[in-house]
Amino acid sequence: MRRILVIQLYRAGDILQSFPVLRGLRSAHPGALIDLLTDELLTEVGALCPDADRVLGFPRPVLRRLLQEPGGNLAALYLAASTVERLRAERYDLVVNLHMDALGRRIAGALGVGRTLGPVQPPLGPQRLMGQGTRDFFDAIARRRESRRNLVDHFLGLADLPPGIRGAISLPRSASMRADGLLAARIPGRGPLVVVQSGASRAFKGLPTAWIRAVQERLPGARFGWIGSSGERAAIEEALAAGLKGACLAGETSFPEAAAVVARAALVVSGDTAALHLAALLGRPSVSAYFGAQRPQDTGPYGDGHFCLFEPPECAPCDLAEGCDRPVCKDGLSAALLAEAGASALEGGPPPPGVWVSSLGPRGLEWSRSAAPARAGSLAAA
Repeated sequence: MRRILVIQLYRAGDILQSFPVLRGLRSAHPGALIDLLTDELLTEVGALCPDADRVLGFPRPVLRRLLQEPGGNLAALYLAASTVERLRAERYDLVVNLHMDALGRRIAGALGVGRTLGPVQPPLGPQRLMGQGTRDFFDAIARRRESRRNLVDHFLGLADLPPGIRGAISLPRSASMRADGLLAARIPGRGPLVVVQSGASRAFKGLPTAWIRAVQERLPGARFGWIGSSGERAAIEEALAAGLKGACLAGETSFPEAAAVVARAALVVSGDTAALHLAALLGRPSVSAYFGAQRPQDTGPYGDGHFCLFEPPECAPCDLAEGCDRPVCKDGLSAALLAEAGASALEGGPPPPGVWVSSLGPRGLEWSRSAAPARAGSLAAA
């Protein structure tokens, strides 16, 4: 195996969750050149993976703009075809498509590489599921409520790799220096640094401001840094104006610089966001809360000792989180429990009763719940 292409086009969290696959491929094929194909706006995320020799940008934003312009279809078709032709010229021996949407399937199908793993959509003919791991993944999607397997373990299986492979991350020196400068200037002091990402790509994934306030009251000696996208900045500034502590770094950092801030954290507090996956790759403890549309066994941080609040009702997981008029998935959770979990994680203690904790082993990622009067059990990989 001389040349390998991994396709993971968008969502920073999905790209980070692909790093264990690249680490497994590097171990299995140490002499191969491994390329990662992703959205050209997210190449700085992919570049954090030390197991990718090259990170190639796919012009998805330009394609979307052309398709929205009058008469832009022909230009979009030419751009897509020329991009695929350049990829074909690389003569890959193996293509691993981790991108489940139609665009990833069509790119994998158009390349026509003999050994391809993952879902493939040939130019002519129906979609094909290449490899047993791919078929297992799509079977799990069909029975999502019963499945207990983490997305990273699905990705590894799709690539014919065993579960439990830990990913690696490498931060540019410039990003680390920028993070050190920001923290020294904006969050001075000696207390432990708690990094918060309260917002999310979907509002329902985020953490309520009152929950962050409870964490801050429980950890009076900590320093707080808020990260996120520029679109989250206004909400963070509103929370700070209402009396919450810390400095808003959202929108002020590149993704590598935000990762370097996470690398300096004593604790990460977040909903289901890329911050959790950074914490897992960087070996930083985290405390999170998952609601109805998400479950930690699906997309929780892929590492040991991460704490999660999760109270799955019978209707979870669902696709109605944004418009649900009775979000019972939040009823068993509380700001006080998040605060206690944060304090215990910061001190290296056990999870409070009712909190889930992760472990990573030969079977992949597993979750167990600390003893509690409410339902206890195990979210083990199936």
